[in-house]
Amino acid sequence: MACVWYVFVRNKPEESKFVSESEVAYIQDRSLANQVTTAGKSLGALGTFIRARKVKLIETKGGVFGSWNVWGDCLAYFLMVSVLYGLLT
Repeated sequence: MACVWYVFVRNKPEESKFVSESEVAYIQDRSLANQVTTAGKSLGALGTFIRARKVKLIETKGGVFGSWNVWGDCLAYFLMVSVLYGLLT
């Protein structure tokens, strides 16, 4: 699976051969990103806890191993699979 990912997935839309020029222009259009919609009610303190934060982008492949977000995802996946395995066996 990693080999397929490496062959087909690119870092930027304009580098992919599967994305047309009009799609690249649509993705890069910043006017759509500035439109903020608010629907529903506020979550209060929970909303501030779970809200996405700005994080520094990982620029190197080696930076993946130093990212707390990646380590947290790995730990969460390990715990999820452990519980699932325990329930299924």
